Amino acid sequence: MLGCKVELGDTGKQFSRLAIHVSLVRGKAGAAGAELIVKAAQQLGTDAGAPVRLVIIDTMARAMAGDDENDVGDMMHFIEHRAGHIARATGTAVLIVHHPNKTGSARGSSSAPAGFDFIWRIDRSGNRRTLVGEKIKDGAEGAMFDFQLKPVLLGIDGDGDGMDTCVVQAAAASPAPAKPAAVPKHIKVFHDAFEAALEAGHAVEARVELAVVRDEFMARYKVADPEPKKAQKTKERKWRLASNKLDDEYEFGTVGDVVRVWRRGVIG
Repeated sequence: MLGCKVELGDTGKQFSRLAIHVSLVRGKAGAAGAELIVKAAQQLGTDAGAPVRLVIIDTMARAMAGDDENDVGDMMHFIEHRAGHIARATGTAVLIVHHPNKTGSARGSSSAPAGFDFIWRIDRSGNRRTLVGEKIKDGAEGAMFDFQLKPVLLGIDGDGDGMDTCVVQAAAASPAPAKPAAVPKHIKVFHDAFEAALEAGHAVEARVELAVVRDEFMARYKVADPEPKKAQKTKERKWRLASNKLDDEYEFGTVGDVVRVWRRGVIG
């Protein structure tokens, strides 16, 4: 925030920081923390004369310290009853800063992505960074824009050393990448059906019952044929095509007595 003030000038009440640590764990302490953020956002809106539009939680690990980010219950409780409560009570978007694991995927429970409307990832190449839409509900996914971090000098300390920070600066446009091939309708519907089944809770450790995914696929795949029997045959054929084409992205197997499907690489 100091870097923005030095670089852009005084922004008044456009940016504000809650200067105390707030816990968003399960239990009374976390509930009180969420209410504190709600009241602070509402007060800021009153002071600024305009409603707050974005609340940033930095980072998820600090906010839910004491809970287990690898536990599905703890993670979904944080998303729904902490971040979700803040969003509903204030009408703001809630952006949660989270760090990747050694493989580059988000740390924590593999079921967590189903609870988010958007997931942005930052890729780095040298000094250049790219914001990538990894999951965009009802929107296009992929690279969004490039940026760089510009150093900003804040002052000189008692030893004569510079104290600095960085602000985001748009990077020069890269050559336009080749336009990716359009995703066939039956493949897109399969992805959507899988995510819907996962989000609805039809999963055991991110393994979704295949029959539920199939039902979602059939409900979502629209066919213009007016004859119901022909339309059903078309849906069945497209379901088989999608299932057979996605072996590189999904794994299929029997867990107990139930055939399930899950994304490759999600489960170790």
